[in-house]
Amino acid sequence: LLHHKLYDYEGFNERSPSKRHGHAGVAVGDDLYLWGGHANGSASACCGQAMPCRVSTNDVWYKIADTDCPFMNELWVTSLKGYEPFFSQLAKDKHTQQSSTLGLGISQRAIDGVREATSAEGTATMTDTDSQAWWQVDLGAVHTISNVTVYNALDDQHQRLQNFYVLLSQAPFVSDRLQEVLADPYVWKSHVMYLDEGPISAVLVNQQAQYIRIQLSSTDYLSLAEVEVWGYAKVEPWQHLYGIKRWTQLTPHPQGKLPATPRSQATITSIVGQKLLITGGRTREAPYWLSDMYLIHLAPYLEMARDGIKWYRVEPRAQQPLDQLPLGREQHSAVYSKVCSLGYKLENDVRSTQQADPKSLYPGVVGVTPWCQGQVVFYGGKTEAATEESHIAHPHGFLGDLWIYNVSSNVISHIHYNAVLPSPPRRSGHTMLIHEDQIYIYGGKGASDECTGGACSDVWAFNISGPGSCSDGCSAHGRCEYGFCLCEDGYLGGECSEKSCPNSRCFQDYGNHIYECLHCSSNGLCNVNGTCACDTGWKGEDCSILHCPGGCSGHGSCKLGGTCECDPSFGGPDCFLAFCPNNCTEWDDGFDQGARGDCDITRYPPCCGIEPSCAYTSGESPSPCTQRSSGFGVTAAHDIEAVCYCADAYTGADCNKEVADVIMAAVP
Repeated sequence: LLHHKLYDYEGFNERSPSKRHGHAGVAVGDDLYLWGGHANGSASACCGQAMPCRVSTNDVWYKIADTDCPFMNELWVTSLKGYEPFFSQLAKDKHTQQSSTLGLGISQRAIDGVREATSAEGTATMTDTDSQAWWQVDLGAVHTISNVTVYNALDDQHQRLQNFYVLLSQAPFVSDRLQEVLADPYVWKSHVMYLDEGPISAVLVNQQAQYIRIQLSSTDYLSLAEVEVWGYAKVEPWQHLYGIKRWTQLTPHPQGKLPATPRSQATITSIVGQKLLITGGRTREAPYWLSDMYLIHLAPYLEMARDGIKWYRVEPRAQQPLDQLPLGREQHSAVYSKVCSLGYKLENDVRSTQQADPKSLYPGVVGVTPWCQGQVVFYGGKTEAATEESHIAHPHGFLGDLWIYNVSSNVISHIHYNAVLPSPPRRSGHTMLIHEDQIYIYGGKGASDECTGGACSDVWAFNISGPGSCSDGCSAHGRCEYGFCLCEDGYLGGECSEKSCPNSRCFQDYGNHIYECLHCSSNGLCNVNGTCACDTGWKGEDCSILHCPGGCSGHGSCKLGGTCECDPSFGGPDCFLAFCPNNCTEWDDGFDQGARGDCDITRYPPCCGIEPSCAYTSGESPSPCTQRSSGFGVTAAHDIEAVCYCADAYTGADCNKEVADVIMAAVP
């Protein structure tokens, strides 16, 4: 009976989370937050399925209707600090007395639950015209009284209830005379001159008492419609642990984003900055297994209860260069660590002649190291079974992958732990804890061929910053920190398995947990064999030499981007083409076009072949001779003479003058 009363929320007319399973909960300070879940225990195994299913191999196949898949997305909060009892009407059915009784106005009328009562009808209390008439109730034991609410009788003479006292005592009152009661130092008293809200007067008390009295200061009738004493029984020490909790549902803020879709088997984690991180879970619509992430920004309790809470969708970035994001899943585990790095206490070694790692003290700790906002570690879970043998969810859908979400950089990293070393069977519904950089995994549900009977009972520990947290031990060409390979000189890639190219520089961004490299002097791509593929305009083993076609043939300057800026009278991408002055004065009459002369190009040494290619022909080309280079070659510097041979009617260096005009100009 006692247990029933403790948890009978309906008896107090209070709201609380409805029954559910597969929900997520987390403690933040003195508060417990509960989110999501599923309300149908019998059908939940087949909810969120794209096709008919069965709970076990001996069951028949059936399909679950959407109405039988009540996934939830409610957020509730309660305080864990101590027992907070609900207020109740303490005077109901208790023993009452009054100074005298007139007619049908017995003292019990004040606690019969009828607030709109009259003395004329005999539904309110009524005393005679006593000197300092009084009414009182004995609660039977000392209680905490929050307030006393007095309802006046609805009679023509309701003004009689004025200039009265509300009196509280833990022991019986010493006298019927008001002066003696007021003189008692152990009596709490409050004077009411007039009713503040018509026929009702509420007196705030917050005192311990067993006896409550209403007493007039003068001689008159005392008539009361109802007296409500609100409070709760004395709190016993054991109730702080087992007592009923006050729950408050936190609704979305009207100016915030939409909350996460209803689901079960998600995780909720408390992270830095008074935030809750919700990840994954299962829902009724495709894709059924979810990989999304949401943030809830917490605020002071009264503000959240009044205004609601703000939701935010998180779009994490994949760690580079691996570029992987986790699969959607349910029944996985998540823990938050305030430590951002524990792999190395002091980092001050130089990994290349051009770039040194940041000289920083480790570990990075939330609230101490500026860039560190902590990390969330995810492990395992269950997703849709895969048919491909190489898939991590083949063949039963259980997962055993490990991920770290860096809160400060919004980067999520896949920890490719060393597959050669022993590792736990894939599982879901397990427990995971973290201490500094060591995680501990226990139990869960797994495949029957990996966990006896499908239930795992093993315990595993794993150092997420140790050397085993990287795949293949960084190929023996780097060191491992939080599943992240820091490659030694000459190697690069997510597992340090690729050879680096000449003049490549790599940077470890500890704050963002991103490993980036600038290859081949930043002027090319690095091939897997360690050779550079230079960008246009660069050449050399490390792509550090600025290069233009033919070296601009000695008749121009090479600019960034591999383009030549040719000298006057020279052109082409390599400045090899030579031009006569003004192109021997070209003309165009609308019907035909041409030039007033022929351009003759002579090179010293002479062209190896025919202009403009000057291609060398063995046994035919003079020696020495000038040959136009191709590819990354450089055309040897040489002299050029470009002369216009004018037509009969023209003269001048560029044939721009007519002979007749020249003759006439010479006649005196």
